[in-house]
Amino acid sequence: MLDDPIPAKDIIAGRPRARTSVLYASPDGSYVCGVWHCTPGKFHWTFSGHETMHLWEGRARVTLASGESLVVERGDLAHFAPGKTIWHVTKTIRKVFAIASTP
Repeated sequence: MLDDPIPAKDIIAGRPRARTSVLYASPDGSYVCGVWHCTPGKFHWTFSGHETMHLWEGRARVTLASGESLVVERGDLAHFAPGKTIWHVTKTIRKVFAIASTP
């Protein structure tokens, strides 16, 4: 896994440390899948494409731009549309993800 720092301007609280391992990326960049790991903290996150994720471990509350929030925990499967969110990681997470960008 490679360090994948969350920009300081996006961090709301704590000192979250993120790492990513890309397993596959299409040549045109429209599809990428991999594993993402993040320690506790609260930060802004923008999904650039449609992401489906399966949380292997940990816990986080994700607040969508609409104000709706959901808690994701170990074993959960979730989908996020492109857009802005706030992640509040309360227990170190590790997720597998697949992102498909729309043309």
